[in-house]
Amino acid sequence: MRSPLRLLLLPLLAAIAVALTACGSDDDAATTAGGSAAGGTGTSGSAAGAFPVTIESRLGSAEIEAAPERVVALDFSSADAAIALGVELVGMARVDYAEGGIQPWTKALLRGAEPELFSTADGYPVEQIAALRPDVLLAANPYRIADVYDELAQIAPVVTYETAEGHDTWQRSTERIGQALGRTSAAQQLIEQTEQEVADARRAHPQFDGKTISLFNMVDRTAWVISDAEDFSVRFLADLGMTLSPTVARLRSAEGRAQVSPERYDLLDADVVIATAFDPRELEGLEDHGVFGKLDAVRRSAYVALPLSPATSIAFPSAVSVRYALSEIVPQVDRAVG
Repeated sequence: MRSPLRLLLLPLLAAIAVALTACGSDDDAATTAGGSAAGGTGTSGSAAGAFPVTIESRLGSAEIEAAPERVVALDFSSADAAIALGVELVGMARVDYAEGGIQPWTKALLRGAEPELFSTADGYPVEQIAALRPDVLLAANPYRIADVYDELAQIAPVVTYETAEGHDTWQRSTERIGQALGRTSAAQQLIEQTEQEVADARRAHPQFDGKTISLFNMVDRTAWVISDAEDFSVRFLADLGMTLSPTVARLRSAEGRAQVSPERYDLLDADVVIATAFDPRELEGLEDHGVFGKLDAVRRSAYVALPLSPATSIAFPSAVSVRYALSEIVPQVDRAVG
C-alpha cells in the first residue's frame, strides 16, 4: 500500500519526470521521476554542454569539470533538491530527530534507495565524507560549514550558500544545485510548480489574509520567538496571506529570535500561535500554564503545536519540504483560523 505522503508527492514526481524528459534532446539519458537516472547512479541525466561549470559562493568557487557521478549532500535541503532532480545520492547528512535519520518527505522520494548517512551533530565528519569519494558536495544552507570549508574543498567542489549562512532562499538553492548537477531546466520547473502550489493554497484559504502569527521554539520554558519577518518560517505563512504579529516584530532580538520568559508569555499572542520544541515534553501542559493558557489564541483553539519535522520543513525549506508543509501545516492553521 502506498503511503499518504507518497500519494501526495506523486504530482510533483510526475512534473519532475516531464521536466527531465523535456531535456531529452540535451540529456545523456532519460531520468525516472523523483529518482535516479534509469540504470545508474549520479547525474547521467545531466544536460550535454552543462559542464564545465563554476559556481561562486560566499566561501569560494566550486569548479565542476564534468557531470558528477557521486553526489553527497551535507544538509537535508540539499538532499531534497538533488533527489527531486533525479539524482541518487551516495551519502547525506543524518537528521538526528527524524525517524531513521531521514525527513519523512525525503524518505518518500528515495523510493528505497539507501544513501550512507553521517551525523553532523558534532561537526562535519571530514574523513567519513572523504571515504564516500564524492565528485561534488552539496551544502546549500548548512550551518557551521565555514569552519571546515577549506578541508571539504580539498575533497570535492563544494556548492554552498551564495549570500550568508541560512539566508539563501529555497528557490535560489534549487537553481544552484540544478546548475551543479546539469539540470537547470528541471530545477526551474520544480521551482515554478512549487510556487504554483503555494499560490493555489493561498487562493484556497482566503480566510488567512491578514491574520497575525507568532512562532516559537520552547527551550527550558523560555519561548524563542521568531521576530524577523524575513525568517523562512514566517515567509512561508506570509506567502499564504498571513503576517507576523506586530507585538512580536517589535521585540528586541538577536539574529531574529527574541527570548520570552514565562511571565511574559502574553507577548506571544496572535491570531494563530505556532510552537515547536526539540524535546516534545517542553510543550506538555503549556496550555495549562497561567499566562499562556489565558492567551486569546489558546482560548479560541488557535494554538498549534508542531512536531519538529513539520516545523523544520518551513524553517529549512526545499521545494519538496514546502509541498509537505502545505499538506501537514496548512490544514492545522486552517482549523486554528476557524
